[in-house]
Amino acid sequence: MARAIVIEQEESILQQLVPMLAKRGIFVSIARKPTEALDMMASPADLIVLDVQMPGVTGSEVLRTIRDKSPDMPVILLTGKDVSPSTLYDVMRFGFSTTVFPTEPFKPEELTQYIQNVVLHRHGEAPSFVASLTAHVLPEIHDSDTGRLDAKRIAEYLSVSLSALAETIGKNIATIHKSPSASSLQESLSPIARILGILVPLLRSRENILAWLNSPHPDMGGRTPMSFILDGKAVAVAELLEAALAGQPS
Repeated sequence: MARAIVIEQEESILQQLVPMLAKRGIFVSIARKPTEALDMMASPADLIVLDVQMPGVTGSEVLRTIRDKSPDMPVILLTGKDVSPSTLYDVMRFGFSTTVFPTEPFKPEELTQYIQNVVLHRHGEAPSFVASLTAHVLPEIHDSDTGRLDAKRIAEYLSVSLSALAETIGKNIATIHKSPSASSLQESLSPIARILGILVPLLRSRENILAWLNSPHPDMGGRTPMSFILDGKAVAVAELLEAALAGQPS
């Protein structure tokens, strides 16, 4: 039987999640303290679900301890509405084996399905998560008629001005304003699409994505990923994320 370790103190979440997983053949070991979960890891498990707001210890601290014991263990971080920059950095640092799920609002069906997909993948019954993450398409940044990347929509999603985006990709603002999804723009916009295509499945919301993009990153000399993008270095950010997904040092 598949096994998940759930580190959570909120009874309402446990009461919804545990029976749904049991119906899918996934046994749940409940830990109300991180130390209990670490002891449970002595027996085989398929993944860990971790509340990042445990009292007395940060989710990042627990995640690092889990990684020391089991570098490849898939970990799902349960968060509230807001996620700290350090937690977002840890998600990127540990690549596709770590992802974020909000609990406000809590969607147990979606979380249960995701857990089942992870279990299937662990047992060789589902496609690679690296492939599925890098292939993700974000409809909000594409023109609805042509399917092409749309500069106006990308600027809006990133919460930057169209003129700033035009300068970033080295294009004339008047031309972009007139034809934001022109074929000539696609190559210039594609590195940004690569970045968002990786971040969306991992961070789950635009708010989390913008928080990560606008937080200082230790692998970028303390600069933010957004500053790299606006300096015309979106390719470097995309390559850093793809290396993290592949489990390589950033």
